[in-house]
Amino acid sequence: MKYIYKSTEAEQRVQAWCERRLESWTHPHQRETRETKAGRTHLLSAGAGTDGPTVVFLPGTNFCAASMLAEIEALARTFKVIVPDIPGQPGLSRPFRIDSAPLFFLGAWLSELLGDLATPVVVVGHSLGGGIALAADSPHIAGRVLISPAGVVRLRLPMALTWASLRWMLGPNAGTSRTVLEHMSAPGARVDELLISWMTLVSATNHTSLAPRALPRDVLDRAARAPMRIATGQHDPFLPPEHLSRPDTALPPAVAVPDAGHLLTADTTRLIAAWVGGLRS
Repeated sequence: MKYIYKSTEAEQRVQAWCERRLESWTHPHQRETRETKAGRTHLLSAGAGTDGPTVVFLPGTNFCAASMLAEIEALARTFKVIVPDIPGQPGLSRPFRIDSAPLFFLGAWLSELLGDLATPVVVVGHSLGGGIALAADSPHIAGRVLISPAGVVRLRLPMALTWASLRWMLGPNAGTSRTVLEHMSAPGARVDELLISWMTLVSATNHTSLAPRALPRDVLDRAARAPMRIATGQHDPFLPPEHLSRPDTALPPAVAVPDAGHLLTADTTRLIAAWVGGLRS
């Protein structure tokens, strides 16, 4: 187990940022903490879920519920949405990470959570969250909607983004954070100031995790037995549409989201909502 923060004071800074965001969020919501095999897990719930299935939303690397409230609120207008902070990522869950086969470990963690919920869900996973959704083997998963999911193929690492990421990790400030986020967005897209603030905090306080390896064929084929939709941004630097493909598996082809990069956009969120509605059990 690796402690993800640079100090206990750094952990407290991240927790305080998350608490302020959640306390100021005006959308009706509930919070709880559960003990799991991965340790303390913070859960944020929102939405009445009167017009569709329950959605379990899994954020990507370096993100958590408090950093994605706009996307959660958009989905919660139609569905009941439950968002766990992923253990081993910055947020309000246990701050220890397993770097050996993390998708298998976190897939088992997700299956445990879904067993406690004991209701059919559609799992929405972004980036790391998509890989966790693929690795989970739970009878409660009625479908998966995956956006730029890890675990399918090895991520591309363009040199410009690699250097920008190194500068961001070594010199956390608004400028280096903005540059990294610009590389992760579509050309000319406006970068959210809130994300700049969050990414600057993450770099200053965290030892960020590396991209996980691709999952074995049999795991992906098993996941594909449940209804599934996959999308990636047209300009995603890590997983562009032509790269996000495993023809040796039963996975469906990825849909390209126009004018989007690796980060979620309003158009991506609308696509997620439409697909979740189509996968209702």
